[in-house]
Amino acid sequence: MNDLFKEDELEVLREIGQRLRFIRKKRELTQELLAAKAGFSRSYYSDIETGKRNISILNLCKLTIALDITLSELLEPVKDYAAKKELIAANAMDSYERSCSR
Repeated sequence: MNDLFKEDELEVLREIGQRLRFIRKKRELTQELLAAKAGFSRSYYSDIETGKRNISILNLCKLTIALDITLSELLEPVKDYAAKKELIAANAMDSYERSCSR
């Protein structure tokens, strides 16, 4: 999978996995229990949580139902990551433009 995705895309998968893990632990659920509630095997869920799976929207929805959260609550850190990445890109462009005008 690493050959198919750029590093920033892999970071999004890791962010989603970290968020799922945080919410799962906050709800005091094991991977086995959450996976069963969502209709997944534990190994498939573990791969999602560790960022090794490119999970579908439908499966994300199953997890949000199992966790009793909204999809936007789950994806909030990813939105923050995208905003931070956009800010970094804008700052890099400003630096480049300043260096070209010298």
